[in-house]
Amino acid sequence: MRTVKHPSLPPYLKDSLPGRRGWPLAFAHRGADTARENTLAAFRAAVDRGYGYLELDVRTTRDGVLMVFHDEVLDRVTTGTGRISDHTWEELTRVRVIDPALAGRGGHREGPLAEAEAEAEAEAGAGARARTGTAAEATGSGTAGRARPGADAAVGTALGTYEGEHLLRFEDLLTEWDDVHLNVDLKDEAAAEAIAPIVARHDAWDRVLVASFHDSRRRKFTRAAGRRVAMSGGALAIGALVLAAPLGLTRFVARRLAHIQCVQVPVRQGPVTVVTPRFVSRCQTAGLQVHVWVVDDPAEMERLLALGVDGLMTDDVEALASVMEARGFWPQR
Repeated sequence: MRTVKHPSLPPYLKDSLPGRRGWPLAFAHRGADTARENTLAAFRAAVDRGYGYLELDVRTTRDGVLMVFHDEVLDRVTTGTGRISDHTWEELTRVRVIDPALAGRGGHREGPLAEAEAEAEAEAGAGARARTGTAAEATGSGTAGRARPGADAAVGTALGTYEGEHLLRFEDLLTEWDDVHLNVDLKDEAAAEAIAPIVARHDAWDRVLVASFHDSRRRKFTRAAGRRVAMSGGALAIGALVLAAPLGLTRFVARRLAHIQCVQVPVRQGPVTVVTPRFVSRCQTAGLQVHVWVVDDPAEMERLLALGVDGLMTDDVEALASVMEARGFWPQR
């Protein structure tokens, strides 16, 4: 059994089954199911497998509802299109999360979904042309420019025939369990303020860690919340830690300036290897846990655990569970 390295850690990191036992943490990244990421079904499956920590992303709708969703736009993983922030929650209830292989990538449809859209467009266009022709005969004028709304409705109907998962509100996920910890990445500015009253309403301060690549969003959350919760560093905080390390100022930067309790980093950033023995040692000496994302290869998981990292995030729910299980670090809930 590992020993607990950081007795001053916040409740989020130590008041859990793995935290109390000094185990490395296993995070289900977006639910660890790439075919239905950030959905309640994916998160439920991960928790049922034994995960006690879930990584997720949040964004806000046009009417201020906090959604569990990664991308700025709907296109990659849903039956919808456009920015999340341009839609109301009521409008998004009609959208379904589906496998990206169906939804297509880069803002265009592929495969079966593209065929459905094409057929719907064709049917709507034919209907519109027939209506236009009738109107033209009656009035002597053309109305071809009015065909598009009918096409949009038909496409929406076609997309609705595909089974998929509903989009998820953050509050619904937060209240699904009272002992599961949420690692929340703030993906837009509005989310920084929208999340605070939800966490307060359910007194879930010790079950939520706030993260963002933009450190300003973490600070905005702290102002809105009026108190501190567990946090991981953004780009500026990580950069400051790297520069401070040779001067022996890592702990000062982490606690007094950045106000973070862990770093969540990839193994590599471009050509630079981030997670090295020295990096892990310096962070842990300063009282910071080191969580690494996103790791799906069991051999790499084993290497990183041997290096002493404090947590791993994965898209492969079974691979990480099996590696942790073999080491006696399972289940984590």
